[in-house]
Amino acid sequence: RFKCDWSSDVCSSDLTPFILLWMALAAMLTRRGHRFSAGLVLSLCQTKFHLFLPLWLILIAGQHWRFLVGMVAGNGGLALAGAAVAGWRWPLEYLASIRNDAVTPGAGHMPTLYWAAYDAGFGGLPFAALAVIAVALAAWFIGKRCDLMLGIAAAPALVMPFLQHTYIYDGLLLLPLLVLTLQTPSPRVCIPAFALLTPVPWAVCMMGHPWSLVAPLCVIALIALRLTYQNSQPQPTPELAHAS
Repeated sequence: RFKCDWSSDVCSSDLTPFILLWMALAAMLTRRGHRFSAGLVLSLCQTKFHLFLPLWLILIAGQHWRFLVGMVAGNGGLALAGAAVAGWRWPLEYLASIRNDAVTPGAGHMPTLYWAAYDAGFGGLPFAALAVIAVALAAWFIGKRCDLMLGIAAAPALVMPFLQHTYIYDGLLLLPLLVLTLQTPSPRVCIPAFALLTPVPWAVCMMGHPWSLVAPLCVIALIALRLTYQNSQPQPTPELAHAS
């Protein structure tokens, strides 16, 4: 039986702190108007590409083309580097490795809705279809109605609650969104942000189902309340949206 102390899980977070650093650097470059460079930097986050899939749709919906070109260029360079080191079959070998239970153990402790839906007989295609639709709609809304800073911060939060494999330490990537959310004047929006900043939703994941549902449900509540708040605000002009 797989067991792990939640605090050691956070400390053994692999590349997650570096990804958080790339997100911060990309946000800084975006604020300074260097969107192509920001896209190049954020392409380094593709070591956890599944957590940034919504960002592609956010960029397209928001027409952040220079950022998108930087992402494509960076990912192309990383793909060529991977092929030079491991051969052209490295993507297939990587996908095979992450499907190995020995590489990704502890499904019952993961802060995701996937395994609860699977145990309830609702896994597979139905769950995936609903998750894709929900994430795509939220990503498109963010791209259209929010600035790019919020889009970068929100991308991991959109998909994290629905993934087959996500870990407690991936919650570190929520920090930019939590910080931005706590700057809003709406106390209701800040409630799930405060909850996710405490160790409680993450610590109870180690108790298995149904406690592992607390964190993803808090993330979904955060996204829903944040988008509802954003929808009540005046829509930014195209000039402001692309200058952010």
